[in-house]
Amino acid sequence: MIKKLPSGKWQVDIRQDGRGSKRLRKSFDSKAGDQTWNPSKDRRRLEGLSQQWYDAHGHTLKDGEQRKRKLDALADKLQNPRATELTVSDFATYRRSRIENDGVEQNTLNHEHAYLNAVVNELIRQGEWHQPNPIRNLRKFKLDEQELPFLDQKQIARLLDECKTSSNSSLYHVTCLALATGARWSEAEGVTWSNFTPYRVTYNYTKSGKSQSVPISETLYKDLVKETHFFSCSAAFRKAIERA
Repeated sequence: MIKKLPSGKWQVDIRQDGRGSKRLRKSFDSKAGDQTWNPSKDRRRLEGLSQQWYDAHGHTLKDGEQRKRKLDALADKLQNPRATELTVSDFATYRRSRIENDGVEQNTLNHEHAYLNAVVNELIRQGEWHQPNPIRNLRKFKLDEQELPFLDQKQIARLLDECKTSSNSSLYHVTCLALATGARWSEAEGVTWSNFTPYRVTYNYTKSGKSQSVPISETLYKDLVKETHFFSCSAAFRKAIERA
């Protein structure tokens, strides 16, 4: 961490090998002076860096634990190098190996790239990493945009007919709600009566983490408030699609 002292000097305060290791502090007349100070080579390994990120920031994220597991797996596949020794070439070679030997998709590797970038950038922001981001100059894979399929009115009608005949009493209503509001399946399936006000539905746990309120018709509102709480019906929906 770098901070300005009351005296006007700048102080670098770091732990040599990450959390729990020896603490080192040194003061400089200017902020520029602390940028070149390196009491000893940073010996933190990639897994330790990910743990430090998780302790400082990652645990606050909605998917923090899942992301930490992926970062640990990434460190293991890279043989957990010292973070200062990781290079663009190392990560590029790793990506190629994963594609050719493991059949991993480029989109998955772009996610791993983004997760590792986020770890280093966050530690830089917090003053816990004083080197450049080792993979900052590596480009992500450029992916072709996939054309999204849409149902026409006849297909929607057939699908809803199949949902009505399902033994799952929630399926038809969840499908109607998802179609009317454009919600993700888990969002539509997870609403309760408290999410409804005339004539709106509010999704509280969206992917962005923000609540979103969407208008619905009076007819749909009256139908849905009678039925909530919904049962899980994603498997029944897949079967309905197959039949439709």
